[in-house]
Amino acid sequence: NKLVPLEIDTQNIKNKLGFRTDNALRKEDYLKSYINLVTETEFDGNILFFTEKIVKPIISYQPFIVLSNPYYLKELKSMGFKTFSNIIDESYDEEKNDSKRLQKIFDEIERISKLSLKDMAELYKSVLHICIYNRKHLDKLSKQDVLLKTFKQIEYGW
Repeated sequence: NKLVPLEIDTQNIKNKLGFRTDNALRKEDYLKSYINLVTETEFDGNILFFTEKIVKPIISYQPFIVLSNPYYLKELKSMGFKTFSNIIDESYDEEKNDSKRLQKIFDEIERISKLSLKDMAELYKSVLHICIYNRKHLDKLSKQDVLLKTFKQIEYGW
């Protein structure tokens, strides 16, 4: 109860009414963690779209688990990114039932949270090459405006 409300990425922002998630990337928070839990905008619909939320762990060289609609990771892979199935059970991505998908994600978070820091460091080292690849791939796509085109296609689909 002493930690509620816990502020991590907003504690140094004076105007909290102007806070947006796209301007809250604090490098020091990413350097203190091994895996990112991405909570995307959509979880219980049929629409897949990518926001700044997935870009943050990619920019920060972190593996991720994504709370989103089914096939989010599959679509991310189709864009050329790699995911972390060698250290994370990503079967949640194919689960269409929202409750079951959420439970699979919670189970995986719980499994990972029980690992020692030493084991987490070893897992991270084992996927660092994927993190580096994803960052380079994102940089490449940004220069080619592929991400912008993808976002526009999604936007026009509305």
